[in-house]
Amino acid sequence: MRKLDGTLLEESRMLSVALAALVNAVAPLAGALVVAAPFWDPVAAILGGAAVWASLAVALATLFALGFVLGGLKPRSLAYGAAFLASGLLVVLAGGA
Repeated sequence: MRKLDGTLLEESRMLSVALAALVNAVAPLAGALVVAAPFWDPVAAILGGAAVWASLAVALATLFALGFVLGGLKPRSLAYGAAFLASGLLVVLAGGA
């Protein structure tokens, strides 16, 4: 085997590792911000006590959308979306929310 030091392949490997790390670091933050959006001051003032329910609805809608997209936009993607939604509801019920 020959060394890959200084080659284009090594540079692209390092870039792909850094990009994957960045995506894995930012994705949970972005997801949390989307779910927490109903609690931001201007929105919470409008929603009042319904901010909790709005946040729950956003989280469950996001789970459904994720299942739909991961289903590959095929006819069974609605089933994937429903499965993700059901798993989210089970987590909510298990958490006592």
